[in-house]
Amino acid sequence: MKNCFKLSLVLFIGLLSYKANSQATTMPSDDQLNQIIMQAEQRGMSPAELQALAKSKGYSDAQISALMMKANGLGGKKANANTSTNSTQAGNLAQAQNNTNQTIKKDSTGLTDEEKKIFGFEVFANKAMSFSPNLTMATPRNYVVGPGDDLIVQIYGIAQATINLKVSNEGKVVIPNVGLSHVGGLTIEAVKSLLTQKIGTRYAGLGGANPSSYLQVTLANVRTIKVNIVGDVKTPGTFQLPSYTTAFNALYSAGGPTTKGSFRNIQLFRAGRLVTEVDLYDFLLKGKTDHNVRLEDGDVLLVPKYVNRVEIIGEVRRSLYFETKAKESVNDLIQMANGFKETAFKENVTIQRYTGIDKTILHIESANFSKTSLEDGDIISVAKSLSTFQNRVQLIGAVVRPGDYEASKIERIADVLKKAGGLKPDAFLGRAILYRSGADLSQLALDIDLKKVLAGDLEHNIFVQKEDVLVVASHFDMKEIYSVSIDGEVNQKGAFPYAAGMTIGDLILKAKGLKQSASGSYIEVVRRVKDSPTELAKVIKAEINPDLSIHEDEKKIALEPFDQVFVRPSIGYKDFKYIYVQGEASYTGKFVLDKFDLKVGDLLYRAGGVLPSANVKGALLIRRSLFFKPKRNVDEYLNRLKELNQRNQDSTVSGLSEANRILASQIRTQIFDIEKQNKIDSIAKAATDVEIDFGDIENIKTSIQKSVLKNLKDVNISESEYQFVSIDLEEIIKAPGESGDLQLREGDILYIPTFDETVSISGDVLYPVSVKFDQSASLKHFVDQAGGFNNTALRKRSYVVTANGSVLRTKSFMGFRFYPRVSPGSHVFVPKNTKPKSNFSIDRVLGLTSSLVTTYLLVTNLIK
Repeated sequence: MKNCFKLSLVLFIGLLSYKANSQATTMPSDDQLNQIIMQAEQRGMSPAELQALAKSKGYSDAQISALMMKANGLGGKKANANTSTNSTQAGNLAQAQNNTNQTIKKDSTGLTDEEKKIFGFEVFANKAMSFSPNLTMATPRNYVVGPGDDLIVQIYGIAQATINLKVSNEGKVVIPNVGLSHVGGLTIEAVKSLLTQKIGTRYAGLGGANPSSYLQVTLANVRTIKVNIVGDVKTPGTFQLPSYTTAFNALYSAGGPTTKGSFRNIQLFRAGRLVTEVDLYDFLLKGKTDHNVRLEDGDVLLVPKYVNRVEIIGEVRRSLYFETKAKESVNDLIQMANGFKETAFKENVTIQRYTGIDKTILHIESANFSKTSLEDGDIISVAKSLSTFQNRVQLIGAVVRPGDYEASKIERIADVLKKAGGLKPDAFLGRAILYRSGADLSQLALDIDLKKVLAGDLEHNIFVQKEDVLVVASHFDMKEIYSVSIDGEVNQKGAFPYAAGMTIGDLILKAKGLKQSASGSYIEVVRRVKDSPTELAKVIKAEINPDLSIHEDEKKIALEPFDQVFVRPSIGYKDFKYIYVQGEASYTGKFVLDKFDLKVGDLLYRAGGVLPSANVKGALLIRRSLFFKPKRNVDEYLNRLKELNQRNQDSTVSGLSEANRILASQIRTQIFDIEKQNKIDSIAKAATDVEIDFGDIENIKTSIQKSVLKNLKDVNISESEYQFVSIDLEEIIKAPGESGDLQLREGDILYIPTFDETVSISGDVLYPVSVKFDQSASLKHFVDQAGGFNNTALRKRSYVVTANGSVLRTKSFMGFRFYPRVSPGSHVFVPKNTKPKSNFSIDRVLGLTSSLVTTYLLVTNLIK
């Protein structure tokens, strides 16, 4: 492992040597710096080791500075005698100075509430923002040459040469074959002119009025300078920075001003003399960099405390603290705050000012904004404009374009309606309501006759005022949802949307035509009766052509809203009625009830009889119950609305007409309201439902019935809609059609279970169990197989529930018990005696008698 590390270190040193030799006269690129830094990180080298190694391989101070800034993601290094400290302590310059793909994002994490409210503060805390100098740009023409600079002098044209010059600590360079020249403190442009004059004596054609050779001076590397940053900055001290550094770069390295520091009066001293004052607001608000001068070695940046700071709050785009200078006014402050918001009241502002004793309020009108100066601690408040309208009129309801409209004082209702595109065809013209606000904001309702408004009647076509609200009703809002319904022998029963002039034939056409069973000559129309104390409804008889062609008499009977049409079946026509056979029969499934007096024996004959595996004694008949739970009226109305909604949508092929759209909206609203109420009712009902505990007999019968229903095939029935009928199928097979046979009804299900040769015993027995059926055994025999009766068993109440649900109880006569017969598949149940047992017994009687006799003998002897 150690040998591998040495080999890697040798390769890395070789790479540095190659870089140093190939770039002795130019600054390394960002890609080259990134590559060196990445390899150093992979080898675990510390910043001090990297710096020392680069120095030993010939890298200049500027190149090492650029390398270390890149490695630490910093734009400057705080000066220190210790090299390791110089490499780690830094100002807060950007991490990737030339990464053009980086997205600038505002990041104020870590700022206190006070810092967030100071304008400009977040710029110096934004880690995604870079103020580091561009070290790879062309040499600026105003760059001041100083000690440590490496100059490249290139001569081109007829004469060609390249001369490398090193500026000494005294600011001088040694020109080969020419001598010493002082260049320190000169700009790069002045150095070019000086060297052209000096070197021109050695190279023909260099200089003069018509030169044939030219001279160019550039920097081989960027030196570092020391800058002192003092005052109210976050990190004051001496910083080692590239010579391209400006005042902004240096401030960013020091973390920017503190909360007490000035942003607008930053002073630059050079050689003890004030050179310039930097106002950061010029850059932050206007983008100006006039005073962002380039720093020189030994410069001092002083950030004093602010003099005036004010706060602006309310309806401006920047509600922050701003530093102001003398003679700056309210108008200047509003510009700093990026102007008013669109909701601002711009006519005046309010200033809260400290007087030294207490506070005072100044009310400044807009005309005096530019005349009113600001003082330290002022709080300028910009109010919000009112949300009311000066000239709004609202139109609601059946107008083409409802909404808000401008209305002048000379406009009337008809003028505003014209702006809205007029009234809709369904608008109710007899009355509209104009709501008008009084001076005290109380509301007044005015009745408006729209017919007279449209006719120009000035009594109703009145002038509008601001905040008037005109409500125009629709015909659809003022009546029930009109419908007609049809029942009987049609393909689609139910409710349909009503249309004026609709006939019976039109309604039947909507109902998909007549069934085959329909009678075209006997149709009833049932109509509501109004204002009649004796008549409940009016019945109208009608007839139509079976092919639905137009009948002359049909036109005479136009349907009215809520008419109900009944299409009767033809005389003698009967629909098929079905009965079912399930279980152990040769043929099971659905059978047609072919005659009115069909009996169980007839059905069993058609089903091919029973199979050998059938439990004939357990057969039973399942019949529809007479006690159906009727649907609520609201449920019927809901179903009707859903039918109406579907039919309304299907009424047009190309889409809903305007009338159908309005009707559909009303229907959907009612459906939603009813379903919502049904949901509430169901929750309330679930909370009040109480489970009823039936007796043991009912529990056993129910369990048998559930097992039967579970075994049914091809038939879906509900327990609440059907009841069980016990039959003696064995007797019916022996004597079909006799008194024991039962006549069938529509929907009856004959169920023949599979033979079950077991008998279940439960209740107050020692060990409830199921045992094999024995033809010769009695009930007591089966109970004995379950361990016998318990002491608390109520024997005389023992009963048997047969496979078909019949209950056979124990009978008693003259002290003798006659237990019921047990059949295959039966359930024997022994109830428990819940009455408390008497303590009276023979042993207790004998003991009591013996005590009485002993007492008597003792008393007799005492008397003698």
